[in-house]
Amino acid sequence: MKIFSTKALVAAAIILSSSCMYHAIQSPAVFAAKVETTTVVTVEQKTQVNWEKGADSEVVAMGIGLPPQNAVGAQGKVLARRAAVVDAQRNLVETINGVQVDAETTVENLMVTSDVVKTRVAGLIKGATIVSEQQNPDGSYSVIMRVPIYGVSGSLGAAIVDEALKNAPEPAPAPLLPNVKGAAEDARLEAANIIAAAKAEAANIIAAARKQADAIIAEAKGTTNAPSAVVAAAPVAESKVTVLNASEIRELDSNEYTGVIIDASGLPLEATFSPVIYDVKGRAIYGMKNVNPDFAISKGMVEYSRNLEQSKLQSRAGSNPLILKATSVSGGKNSTNKVNVVVSEADGDKILLANEKNSMLKQCSVVFVR
Repeated sequence: MKIFSTKALVAAAIILSSSCMYHAIQSPAVFAAKVETTTVVTVEQKTQVNWEKGADSEVVAMGIGLPPQNAVGAQGKVLARRAAVVDAQRNLVETINGVQVDAETTVENLMVTSDVVKTRVAGLIKGATIVSEQQNPDGSYSVIMRVPIYGVSGSLGAAIVDEALKNAPEPAPAPLLPNVKGAAEDARLEAANIIAAAKAEAANIIAAARKQADAIIAEAKGTTNAPSAVVAAAPVAESKVTVLNASEIRELDSNEYTGVIIDASGLPLEATFSPVIYDVKGRAIYGMKNVNPDFAISKGMVEYSRNLEQSKLQSRAGSNPLILKATSVSGGKNSTNKVNVVVSEADGDKILLANEKNSMLKQCSVVFVR
């Protein structure tokens, strides 16, 4: 671990906690404290990933620079500042490398496999913004720098979104509605059920027809393994009949939900760029492939919150959110990074059916409370 030592500095408990971090940045004096004994400052203390600032989420790092012993006055200040900027950039690199892209992957993993991501991240570090700076009483210099997580350009999200999409699970289709007869509204629900089933059946018929066409073409050419000019359709996920009862379906049908709030408070949920909502049956209810990529880059797939009541009143989930309780949190197949939330099968159906009405998932109108 990298360690800095200085007598008069700085960074007393630098980058104190996520709750006070931003205010401390606005007042750099908070970071500088005169101490009589040697202060040891670690990289972990000097950096912070602020996930709970919505579209303004950021990676922040502090750098400390000391002037050379033979440099005094203005020259010493310039050299100390330069050293502080280099230190802050180095700390940003270490912190950004560890950011979870999804349950399986960190930014560092992507930089190993993708030269494009590596180049983009290097550009982010070079262009990091200095949000505050000061010279300290002992002649040392401290700066605080930031890299935005979200933004159409110049953000961590813009640098990694293309790779994140490659690993995203295929979203589950909306469930079919039961054939409940009697009232006019039930007849409408039954019609929606028939339409959904017909779409799935049509996709299967098309796939079968293409397969038959391949066989006919191959036979005409006198070979059984000739390459086909027709690309076979991808397998269509099979829709299931919802587990919701008639009363729950009517409640969904009578509401215009503006978004989803998943309450994962009390669970060890970690933040990530590309989280997934699964249900207990393993269906991917919400993930990168549900959303408009521009929204994912500009404001993130989810809004992270520490306060359920506040999120009910004001959040990206809107004025009438569907509020559900997570049953657990999970990692990926090969990881224990608990960045995904898990809901009941019934709640998974509620999200998918509510989304059918207003495409709220496409707009990333999702909040995770942790």
